[in-house]
Amino acid sequence: MSDVFISYSRKDIAFARLLHQALNENDLETWIDWQDIPPSADWLAEVYEAIEQTDTFIFIISPTSVNSEICSMEIAHAAKHNKRLIPLVLNDIDAQSVPSQLAALNWIFFKEEDQNYQDAIQDLITAIQVDRAWAKKHTRFQNRALEWERKGQESGFLLRGGDLRDGETWLARAAEKDPQPTALQTHYMLASRQDATRRQRVALGAIGIALVVAVGLGILAWTQRNLAVSESEARATAQAQAIEERTIAEAASTQAVEQKNEAEHQASLARAGLFSVESLSHLDDQLSLALLLSVEAISNADTVQSRSSLLSALTYNPSIVRTFHGHQGPVSNVTFSPDGKIMATAGCSLPGPSRGIMTCEQGEILLWEVESGELLDILVTPHPVFISNLVFSPDSSFLVSSDWNGGIVVWNMSERTPVGDPLFDQFGRVLNLTFSPDGKFFISSHELLTSESGISGELRVWDPETLELVKLIPQPFTLPYSNLVITPDGQFLIAAQHSSTNIALWDLNLWERVPGAFEGYADVVRSMDLSPNGELLVLGNYDGSLMLWDLENERLIEDRMIGHTDLVNKVSFSPDGERIVSVSTDQTIRLWDAVTRQALGEPFATLTEDISDVAFHPENGTFATAGAEGSVFLWSPTTHTSIEQVLSTHNDKVWDVAFTSNGETLASASSDGTIGIWDVSAQPSLTRSLAGNPGEIYGLDFSPDDSLLASGGQAGVHVWDWREGKQVMMMLGGQEEPVICLDFSPDGKILASGGMDSKIILWDVSTGEMIGEPLEGHQSMVNDLAFSPSGEILASVGCSSSDTQYCERGEMILWDLSGGQISSQTLTIHAHNVWKLAFSPDGEMIATGSADETIRFWDAASGEPVGDPILGHEGGVISLAFSPDGEILASGGLDATIFLTDLASRQRIGPPLTSHEAAVNSLAFSPDGNTLVSSSHDADVIIWTLDSASLIDKACQRAGRNLTQAEWLRYFPGNPYRKTCPDLPEG
Repeated sequence: MSDVFISYSRKDIAFARLLHQALNENDLETWIDWQDIPPSADWLAEVYEAIEQTDTFIFIISPTSVNSEICSMEIAHAAKHNKRLIPLVLNDIDAQSVPSQLAALNWIFFKEEDQNYQDAIQDLITAIQVDRAWAKKHTRFQNRALEWERKGQESGFLLRGGDLRDGETWLARAAEKDPQPTALQTHYMLASRQDATRRQRVALGAIGIALVVAVGLGILAWTQRNLAVSESEARATAQAQAIEERTIAEAASTQAVEQKNEAEHQASLARAGLFSVESLSHLDDQLSLALLLSVEAISNADTVQSRSSLLSALTYNPSIVRTFHGHQGPVSNVTFSPDGKIMATAGCSLPGPSRGIMTCEQGEILLWEVESGELLDILVTPHPVFISNLVFSPDSSFLVSSDWNGGIVVWNMSERTPVGDPLFDQFGRVLNLTFSPDGKFFISSHELLTSESGISGELRVWDPETLELVKLIPQPFTLPYSNLVITPDGQFLIAAQHSSTNIALWDLNLWERVPGAFEGYADVVRSMDLSPNGELLVLGNYDGSLMLWDLENERLIEDRMIGHTDLVNKVSFSPDGERIVSVSTDQTIRLWDAVTRQALGEPFATLTEDISDVAFHPENGTFATAGAEGSVFLWSPTTHTSIEQVLSTHNDKVWDVAFTSNGETLASASSDGTIGIWDVSAQPSLTRSLAGNPGEIYGLDFSPDDSLLASGGQAGVHVWDWREGKQVMMMLGGQEEPVICLDFSPDGKILASGGMDSKIILWDVSTGEMIGEPLEGHQSMVNDLAFSPSGEILASVGCSSSDTQYCERGEMILWDLSGGQISSQTLTIHAHNVWKLAFSPDGEMIATGSADETIRFWDAASGEPVGDPILGHEGGVISLAFSPDGEILASGGLDATIFLTDLASRQRIGPPLTSHEAAVNSLAFSPDGNTLVSSSHDADVIIWTLDSASLIDKACQRAGRNLTQAEWLRYFPGNPYRKTCPDLPEG
């Protein structure tokens, strides 16, 4: 095996030789084709084998290599085997021409200048050395798996014993590693474990047979001996022998149980690893399947990898709140009842061979409870074809559906049955429906096909209770209307002509068209919607643009809303009229600010199917989309994930958060001068806001018995009876500048505060007086401090110089409080200012976060470093929190991200949590470890759900289904079907 494989174009051979030499000088074994292929060998086979045997694949990007067929084949083979890919760039290159496998990676640029070349070589060596042991194991296990596959999957080539345990441990650590395991590797590990389990069972059977034989021989021997000895001696001897045999049998049984349990445990680990990798591979194309596989992974074994896959699935495309599965064919319509309780979707229950809307053989309507996602009912429709429209009456008592055969059905929603017979016109399609605001009538737009005039149209007005045709209005021009909306006052109907630029305004009192309305509109209209206040009409056009018409001033607003690249199928205003959602045949969903007429970021979502309809929920701000492949998604217009809840009450930066010891109350401190007191025992709610301190509040801490809450800020230190909302004490005569941090001692008798004046003061909580003189040792402000769990050590951090802006060394001071005289030890611990520290729950370790973007660990007793630092933040680390069991460290940074790290393996748990829009100032775990709370410069407090049971529930809710029978057979061959999510129907 080699460390590196170099892929290059023959025109770049001079550089390839230099690169080969540089790598060899750094003790890296390099495979390159001018020297390593035997003259008579099958050239391509040798190249492929070399790629399989290497740890890192380097590709030299140049104008000739990106167009080389051989180079493309080498890249494809490396990607197939999940090799670590490192692209090197020699010359300017069109990024569009670079192979897709390399385009998204970090490129290393080589220039002719000596210093640049040396820097680039060093960057390359560093990239190769990162997690080198992992890459070597990846190569070893892939080659073992390939050999097994090429030998017809013979059991003799499977992993056993220590190799198997090593492989399963390696697979379990794969969540945050590069390169990722291949599907073949995970299959190989699982097959190895299954074979090991089978062999253990055979061995246990042999042990059982041996025991039976041994017992039989023993009985025979003792029977023969009984003939030669006395009856009493025989009984005594037999009894002793029975005890001995029982002991042996019990020991063997215990060993068998232990072996069986270990085999099952290892099999569970292997399955968890397989499902975790499979889950991650389906995030882009089958999110529901990815969610279900992540649930199966963590249900088999709650490992770092399985938890990471679950968090990845839950936070991927976070705006999807829920997926509704029920339609077997395309879904054409989605709409909400005006009371917001029910969502109705129309689709095809018997799709034709092409699964397209034109080949639908039977329409269906499904009714869903919005809050729970439960399927309430299936309306058995008389629609023999594709359902074209769905609309609720304003009081939610009726639902009207229409189809492309000219049929209309009015449904009584209390009984969920049709009102009378369907209304049917055999001469053309029903293109649109709309209800009057008072619900007394609805209007349908019909396309008529006649032998005399070809295509024409007319409007029909219906009484929903009697099904009487109230009025018939032939349209004054040939083409029918494809879009209808009625103004909120019920005075006017706005109608857009099918595939045309013509928009008409009808006076519903006179049932006459208003002349001159919408003159000058020049775009072909595909869809439209009216704002809730009736002042704006949004028009979605065939060219992919959106336009707004100001109805009050009877003018077109010139700002064209451009983003879609194909026709806009549907548009919808949010209930408050501030946003517009649009869906297009370019398979994107976009959100727009209705006031500024600007897109809200990049496409809100990009799907792999055409989106036929969209509708906003009338109250909660979510919206639903219907897809041509049978999917219905409920979306939140925010980017917050399903595992978080945002608490917003402050109007400025939130500096600190703290829990009470029972976890039922949370406090938050803000630059707005207030302290929020939150009841988080059930549904989080603000119970009290403590105010009265001038200036910003930077720090908070509850006393150990929860009776007091201390706050520190620009006005010094204050102590509160937070339940009564009263300030009971103000510490005077201490800090000369604002207080940054504070902490109660474990016994609650001392309150320590640190400030911008570089001093630490110890306060007697019972009297409010200073204890002794201030602790002085820091050269600049005290950024953070904390008591050890025993109370014998007080640790504080800051910069070792007074110039914090250009701080070159960060320090920690350990204050020994155990004796009568306070002593201190100053440690230089980071290359830059230290902003945060946290004691592990057992008090043995201290974690520190710094402006140098690292987290380091220290032995609390000696001050010596412990293990490797944690990297990853792209800004200073300013918040840290240990989970109560000490297994997880949460970190927050100036980069607005939160990392969760498993301390045993130092692996990242799941993707970064990125819902904050600014620096993450504070983190706190609940006492039970089930939730994490964060606060930020963005003025938000977020509660994150982390316990496995809740995460599984949220994953099931988001998936909206169980595994299908086909999926079950794929992942659980030979096992009887069971539900992954017990409360959901079978897939």
